[in-house]
Amino acid sequence: MFTSRSEFRVALRVDNADLRLTEKARRCGVIDDRRWNILQDTESKIDRLILALQSISLPQQTWARHGIKVREDAVQKTAFDVLRVQGVKMELLKPIIPEIDAIEEEIWRRVEVEALYRPIIKRYEQNVKYLIEDENMILPSSINYSELEYLSSEARQKLTESRPLTLGVAQRLQGIDPGELILLRKHLRNAA
Repeated sequence: MFTSRSEFRVALRVDNADLRLTEKARRCGVIDDRRWNILQDTESKIDRLILALQSISLPQQTWARHGIKVREDAVQKTAFDVLRVQGVKMELLKPIIPEIDAIEEEIWRRVEVEALYRPIIKRYEQNVKYLIEDENMILPSSINYSELEYLSSEARQKLTESRPLTLGVAQRLQGIDPGELILLRKHLRNAA
């Protein structure tokens, strides 16, 4: 599948393909014990580093003393959260967390990427949950999709032409982004 055709492509990255697919491959019998053990070890190292970074929470002033600029309204930020600040890499955290030196650089990189994408992925997961919960939400026949400026012109056209009865039917229309359906869902809930 092309990631451009995936609804939630941020989660489908090359850097996490082994974490996403090795277990499935193992169930199909195409992954041997050696490869499985490598994955288990990698996952364990990533999880341990994330937990360690999340356990270190410092005030904005302390981060600033180490050359890391976090928003001034931030009372406390974890080291994991700080990795989302533009330009902050694991290397900058070494003076604060010297144990990082004992961890492989490949694990650092993976955790840095995870820190960047985690909030986006959580938001996507929440949106998926909303779409599943409201799959049977009735779309009023009176709705004028052309007035909904948050929809792309393609989505407006498809929805106007097909007049889906429910949000679930609208989800299955090609060319409609899940983000647009989330906005449509919100619009309908606010109008109710």
